[in-house]
Formats: sequence, structure tokens, C-alpha cells
Amino acid sequence: MNDATVLALNTGRSALLAELLQTIEQRSTHPGQISHWLITGPRGAGKSYFLRLLQATLKQAPLPKVQFILLPEELPNIFAPHELLAEISRLLDPAAQHAGTASRWRVDNTGQLWDEALAQLLCRIKVPLLVVGIENFDGLIAQAFSSDVDNSRLRHLMSNEPHLMFVASAVQGDFDEQHNQRLFRQFEHRSLPRWTPIDHRHYLDKRAKQQGSTATTQQFNRIDAYSRYTGGNARAAAVLAATILDVNDPLDGADDLDAAIEKMSDYYRALIARIPDNTKKLFDALVRGGEPASQTELAERTGARQNDISRAFAWLVDNGYVNESREPGQKTKHYRVQDRLLVQFYRMRYLHPGQRSRLAVMADLLADTLSFSEKWQFARRYAGQGLEPEAQTLVELALQERQIDATLLPPEFGAIQRLISDHDLWLQHDNIVATVSGQSMGKVLHKLMEAIFKHYPTDDSFKAAIEHVATLARASHCGDVLGSDLVPLVEQNWIFCPAEIYLHFCSMSGVNRDSSKWQLFKQALEKTMQLDADALSPTRAAAIEQHRLQMKAFMDAPLTASLHELSLRRLKGSKHIDIPLFKAADWAARAAVGWQAVGEDELQAQAIKTFFRSFIKSHQMEYVPEQHLAALDQLRPIELKLDIWDKVRLLECRAITLGNLGQTADAYQALESARSEWLAMTPTTDYSEELLAHAALILGKMASCQGGMNHPDQALGLHQQAITEIPSGAYLDDLAWNLGQIARYRLAETDASAVWLELDTALAQVPGYETKAIQHLGDAVADAAKHDSPAKAFAAGLDILQGLAERPHLPTEAALRGLWIGMIEMAVPWGVLRDLLGEWPQLWPVAEHSQVHQLKEILLAWLAKLEAVQTGDTRYQAPDDPDLVTTLTALEQALSPKTRHRLGLLKPAAPEKT
Repeated sequence: MNDATVLALNTGRSALLAELLQTIEQRSTHPGQISHWLITGPRGAGKSYFLRLLQATLKQAPLPKVQFILLPEELPNIFAPHELLAEISRLLDPAAQHAGTASRWRVDNTGQLWDEALAQLLCRIKVPLLVVGIENFDGLIAQAFSSDVDNSRLRHLMSNEPHLMFVASAVQGDFDEQHNQRLFRQFEHRSLPRWTPIDHRHYLDKRAKQQGSTATTQQFNRIDAYSRYTGGNARAAAVLAATILDVNDPLDGADDLDAAIEKMSDYYRALIARIPDNTKKLFDALVRGGEPASQTELAERTGARQNDISRAFAWLVDNGYVNESREPGQKTKHYRVQDRLLVQFYRMRYLHPGQRSRLAVMADLLADTLSFSEKWQFARRYAGQGLEPEAQTLVELALQERQIDATLLPPEFGAIQRLISDHDLWLQHDNIVATVSGQSMGKVLHKLMEAIFKHYPTDDSFKAAIEHVATLARASHCGDVLGSDLVPLVEQNWIFCPAEIYLHFCSMSGVNRDSSKWQLFKQALEKTMQLDADALSPTRAAAIEQHRLQMKAFMDAPLTASLHELSLRRLKGSKHIDIPLFKAADWAARAAVGWQAVGEDELQAQAIKTFFRSFIKSHQMEYVPEQHLAALDQLRPIELKLDIWDKVRLLECRAITLGNLGQTADAYQALESARSEWLAMTPTTDYSEELLAHAALILGKMASCQGGMNHPDQALGLHQQAITEIPSGAYLDDLAWNLGQIARYRLAETDASAVWLELDTALAQVPGYETKAIQHLGDAVADAAKHDSPAKAFAAGLDILQGLAERPHLPTEAALRGLWIGMIEMAVPWGVLRDLLGEWPQLWPVAEHSQVHQLKEILLAWLAKLEAVQTGDTRYQAPDDPDLVTTLTALEQALSPKTRHRLGLLKPAAPEKT
């Protein structure tokens, strides 16, 4: 590693380095202040790197009175004290290219050789302070300074030579801490701090920049997991950071990690050897039985009482072998070995020495750092490469992540190859749960069904998905709740449709695993089952039993059943499913097609009924003609198989939709077909009068289509024919509508007074429905505005108002309100409507008609609001009077969805809180 890289990767060592440089500078300027440093830390803590960092720093920014040399990490040629001095002398002149002198076989005159080597060294020091970096100093002492005499010479040198400073490193500093040893307290001890999680992040960021890249969020998330795994060991962190940035295959990382552990074997053996015997039993029980564990659990594992082991266990805590943690809200402390590489060493050497999987060495790491999908991806890769043990390791980790007990899976399902081949399906379950997570209660089922349509478009595919996730759910557990107990409760609960059952099963094998929620869910299901059993009336019992019998058909066709059930719930106004009514109609249509495919005629009839009710209700409340047409088209596969009643109703619904889409000619044809079907049924049914009345109503709608196609004569003729077909004395609402339309078209042919005289006679036929007929006179104003001019429209409207004013026996206020609603429906220009309101005081003087005047003010306020909304006028200010606001809202509700859409009054619903 070159100096630039060493400096760039400096992590977590800057403070210690600054302190050491300050000490060196002080020694160079104050020779009497003799001191030496001993850097201690476990293997892999970064002692060698720290000395290289010191070397690179002094090379980059030299101190004026200081020279630094770093001895090789291993010193195989130094077996006598003078040979250390000779090696330092040699390295003072690197340009000489001198390889040094080989070690002597036997050294007899050690004192003389020491003095000569020391004199030569002092002669070669040309600066006030020579700093010598020496690694593995404890090993050097044992190797070259074996006698007390040798140690005394070294002590004398360190205590009295102002031009020499040692910066040494060792795993431990025991040789400097024994009061009866010659080197007692010759060093200032500094322990390398363990890397913190922040240090891991900083190192990864620097390592990425060294490679000319930028660490990703996912890579930072992985290093966060690694930081728990390494126990702050810098060497292990560096190896694993390389795995993150450079390696796309865990096997390569495992090999690197295996090599790192192998290199640290002596160190870990020594760590284990230091543990007292009884404490060693507890350490073994902790690793062997699984972490984390409480002292109570360890006592159970070792067949002891907690107070018997507390003192022995305290040794592990006091000496930093384990750390403690506590779950939020819990009193019990749990313990885990701090150095995760030590755990892996212990497992490799003592628990599973014959492990076939190369990934076993980093199983804990992979469990924390590979995502669920990545575990499956690598498992599939290794299985394809014939690396079955490695594939199995990853599959086991994936199952453990979701708390799936592999022994509870059916043999054919739990085979490694089968699990790997099915993992895409499992990931689909996760994706669907993720789609609905965070959604409001009403939106969950909507989003769920959309995701199901995307992934499982048929009953067979959805049934297979439910069976797959149910198998996983049965083998799962969370806390004390077993999936094998929870699955039957879900399946037997009659309030769930298959989509909801599927969602619950997905959650049981999914990502978010909260044992308290599982427990509450189980209790709620058990309570529901108990309530059904305790409070079962004969009627309710029969309904539940019928539903349970129906559930077999539901689970055989789960997609169809879910569409059926959820569309019906929406129609009934359930707050648990927030979908538009047109969507309910669409789902009901799909359900009807699905039931027909499996021969469930009764369920098909129910779905068709839900479709029509949802469609009609949607048409009354929503303006979405494209979606209405799409819902109608869903029924095309079974349209010819519907009974005649449903077929005719379908034609009428299609005509309404085509009319809203502006396809008036097609709408007319659909109505014509529907009328023909009604008339064909009339002789063969007991409901002939009702059929004839409905055929007459359709005739009136056909007349409207003719009017929309600018065929007023044909429209007038059809309306006139319609009133002759409506049974006498009945269906007054339909009759009044046709009479009003006839008057509308007659206004284009003759003067208004004559039309009013005709209307006087006609209104006698519809007592109580006069307003309905008069309202449609306003259509004539719209016709004049469309085909002529606003002036002609105003004149036509004034004629209508004068005729109404001359007939005080009619419901004036209701008629006026109806006229204005009708004219707004027909898009009469705002100016014409205001000008006509301006004529009211002359026709209905305020003193005699105060209520008419109040209505005028209300309508003026309404026009102001509607025009502002339509044009987007931000200057408009809503009225402060709450009663007026309520009245204006009621008037708007009287408009059709199409008109409210045109005026910009139909706004999307505000999102619910999640």
C-alpha cells in the first residue's frame, strides 16, 4: 500500500496520531524528556497500519529534527540484542542497498557486540531524534532479549539515550507491566480504539473514492451491519469493505474472511485459553446454543442456577468478551460475543470443523447483510454451479430470516431445489405486501387487487399463489404464535374473502414480524370464532353455514370470488374498501364472467345484480364514461348467454355510456335494440304494462339522441309517439319529461303563447309533476344559443318566463329553480342566464314575491361560483353565510355528473390518513 493510499484511508486514528506526533516533536526539542510508545491491540486492530500511517505522515510533512525508520513486520534475522541495533543502522542508509549481516550461530561476547553496534548506530544518527517503529515487540523481546542481562542493556538504552525513541506495537503489553521484570514501565501504553459504526462508514466512503466511485445507500446499509459483525476489528472491517465494493460473490468474501481468521488463529486460541475453566463453559454454551442469550438461558443450558454462574459470567463482561443489550420495554439483559470473528473461529474449529459449506464461516454476516432476494439469487447461482452446500446455507438463512421452520414444510415443497425454483413467487408475495404497506385502511384492498391482477390474472394462478403462501405460513412462527395454529383460524373465518386470506398469509411469511401484532390478531380471530359460536341465532347460523359452503367455490376460484365479494362490499358502502363505484362495477363484471366459466350460475346472477346496481349508482354520481365502457366490455364474453332481462339492461347501460362519450348514433342503435327486445317480450310475460312503459321510456331516450344529432323533427315525432305508449294514469314522471321535450321542440316552430296553451292542457295529465315538464323548456333556450345567438336565446327564455309569470297557479319557485338547473345542464351562456335573472323583478315584483327575489339572489351567487370554478378565477371568494353555502351545494348535487365534470366541480377525494 503506497503512502497516498495509507493517508487517504486513515480512519479513526487521527486523534492518536496527533498525540504521538506532538510527543515526537516535544522529544526532538527537549532531549531530556525521554519517552517511548507501545501501541497495543488485538490482532487485526490496525497496529501495523498505524505505524505505516506514522511513516507516511512524517514523509509527507517531515518534522525538522526527526528521522523515522520502520523495521520489517517480521524480523527473522534478529536473535541477539546487538542484531537489533545493527538492523536499525542498516535501515538508516537505505540507499546503500546493504542486505545486512546474517545471524551468528553462537554469540559469546554479547556485551562487546552490543557496545560496538550501539556506537555504530549513534555515529550514524544525524538528527536530534531517531524514531524507530518496531512491530510485534513482544515477540522480538522473547526472540532476542531472552536474559535479564539483555533486558537490562535495552532498559539502559531506552532510559538514557535522548536521540532514540521507540514506537513499538504488541498484542499485549504484559512484558512492560511486571514489576519484577527489567523493562517495567519503559513505555507509555496506548491502546488502539475499536472502530465505531461511523468509522466503518468513513472507511467504506474513502475506499470507494480510492476506486473512483461513490458508495451507495445499499453499501452503507451493509457496512452498518458489518460494523456489528466485526466487533470494531479494523482488519476484518477492511476485508469486508472490500467484499462490499469489489466482490459480487459471497464465496470470494468468505475465502478472504477465512484467510483473515486463519491468520488470527493464534490470537484467538490465546483469547480462548485465557478464559477460566468455568467461564469457558459459559462461553461455549453461549456460542453453541445461539446468541443473544440471557444469563437465565445460559444457566439452563449448563444445568446450573443463575446465581451459580453469575460470578463466572461476569468475567466475560469485565474482560470485553461479551456485550449486553436490552429489548425496548424489557428488563432482561441479553448477551452476545462482541468479536464476531472470534465466534466464527470457534464454530469453525470446535463446533463444525467438518462443515462442507464454504459460506458457513460468514453465515451470521450473510444473514445480516444480504437482502432476502439476494440470498435466493446466490442460492440459485450456486445450485446451478453444483455448489449444493453453499446453496443450502443461503436457503437456510433465508428461511431463518422469515422464521420458517424447514422441518414443517412438506417434503416435496421443502426440497432445496424446489424452494430455489419457487423463490420468485415468494418475492412476489413480498412485493404485493409492500404495495399495500402504508396505505389507508380503505385503499389497502384496492391496491391489493390491482397487484393481484398484475401477478395472478387467472383463478388458477391465484389459487396456486394462495396454496404456496399458505404452506409457508403454516411453517412460520413469530414469538409464541405458531403459523400452524393461525392458518386454520384465518381459513375458517367467514368474514375474509380469498384476497384477504392471501394477504394475511403473505404477512405471516413476510418482512415485518411483530410478535405482539401476531398475538393480537390470533386473539381477535379466536374471539370472532367464539362469538359466532355463543351468539348464534338460527338465522345467523344458517347464513354463516351458507357462506362457509360458498367458501369452497370461493377458494376454487379465488380471484373471481374476491372480485365478487369486494364489489358487493363497496356497493353496500363499506369503509374498508375505498374504490370508485365504476371500479366496483368493473370487478362485478369480471366476477360474473369468472363464475360463468366454472358453472356457478347462482353466483353469476348475484355478480350481475351487483354490476347493474354499481353501474347505475356510478352513473348517478361519477362521470367516467371511458371506465363505464370498459366495465361493460368486461361482460362481452358472456353477453349472449345472459337472460333477456339482463341483456336489455346491458344495452341501455351501453347507450347511456355511448351518449356520454358523444357517440350519439351508436347510443341510438343500442336503445333501438333494447326497445325491440322489450317489445318482443311483451306478449310472453305477465308484466306487459311495465314492459310497454319501459319501451316508451326508451323511445323518449331515442328521441333525445335524435335531438343530439340535430334532427329536431324526428325527436319531436318520437316524443309524441312515446306519450301515446305510456299507460294512462301511470308513470307520470316519464310522461312529464316527454311533454316538456315536446314543448321544447314546439317553441322552435311556433310562438311561445301558443306553446304555453298546449302545455296548459298537457300539464293537466301530470298533476304534481308540472315542474318536471316546465324545466325542459329551458332546453329551447340552449337550442337557440347553440344554433342561433345569445340574443335569440335571451328572447326565448324571456318568452318562457312571461308564460310562467302569467300562470300563478303553477309552482313558480320550483319551476324557476328547475329551469335554471336545466339551462346550466344544457350549457346556456352565463350572460344569458344573468340577463334573464335581471328580468325577474319586472315579472315578479319584489314586494309581492319576496321568496322569488331570495331565489334570484341565490341563483346569482350560484352562477358567480360556477363561472369562477369553470374559468379558474382565483379572485372569487366563497360566501360566508353557511346556509347559503349549504344551498349552493344542494343545487350542485342536482346537476348530473357530466355537467359537474364539465364545470370542474368533480374533484378527486382527499387522501385518507394512513
